[in-house]
Amino acid sequence: MDCEKCRCLLYALEKGNLSLAAEELGYTPSGMSRMMAALEKEVGLPLLVRSRSGVAPTRACRDLLPAFREVVRSGDRLRLAADELKGVLRGEVQVATAYSVFFKPLANLAHRFSDLYPGVKIGIREGRSSLLMRDIEEQRLDLCIISLRPGDCEWLPLFDDEMVAWLPPRHPGVKAERYPLKELETDAYIQFYPGEETDSELACRKHGVTPDLRYTAADSFAAYEMVEAGLGVALQNGLFDGLWSGEVVSRRLSPPVIVPIGVAVPKREVISPAARRFRDFAAAEGWEQLQSVKPGKR
Repeated sequence: MDCEKCRCLLYALEKGNLSLAAEELGYTPSGMSRMMAALEKEVGLPLLVRSRSGVAPTRACRDLLPAFREVVRSGDRLRLAADELKGVLRGEVQVATAYSVFFKPLANLAHRFSDLYPGVKIGIREGRSSLLMRDIEEQRLDLCIISLRPGDCEWLPLFDDEMVAWLPPRHPGVKAERYPLKELETDAYIQFYPGEETDSELACRKHGVTPDLRYTAADSFAAYEMVEAGLGVALQNGLFDGLWSGEVVSRRLSPPVIVPIGVAVPKREVISPAARRFRDFAAAEGWEQLQSVKPGKR
């Protein structure tokens, strides 16, 4: 099956418009239409529902989308492998992290890697651990730094992180060495990234704690500011301790909550040549740049 036809189909569905997809991919509208018709003939099924508002996938097309994506990925891997044999490394590497503290070491790795392989484009983004693991499994991501999640991938451990409670400066718990996790059921609780499976949510679930949810925050810094203002208590990874200078008091939990942090990458049989080279480059560095964000090493 023609890889380019599959790629054009996926792009047209992403844009929802054949003419727009044709323009952005460098085809004429009639050329794009002929390509889609040829693909439908090859598959033996209608793939697009056409209307004045654009195009949408048929039910059969939706069922076949994973196969079309795999055709495109296989074609890309073949092309990149051939380039590598010719001594030319090209492609893209998509990297992500669930923790913003890793942005700087990842950027440093990307900089040094780009000096060696200027033909490889590198993207870095943020996301939650569970979603990033799913992206690794579905091959939409080449490497991510997350807390341990179940998934079909290669896992490279970095270090164990201990979660903490962030307390307002006048909270009575600041006098104790540890904050009892059970007290979240009576303290006002600030939840960040509401609706997503975070380390904090998993910790509460594991220990059978139902927090008294009063507030939500869009990110860790917003939660920090809300705690400092005295609105309530938040659970956070120890990774973020000391990032901001304020009056928030950090206390380890009772019982302790330990979160394994590591690197997830696709299995060797599906990883692209460029992503494999980036992973091997990072490993050759001993992961020291990534391990440097561990509390106590910063």
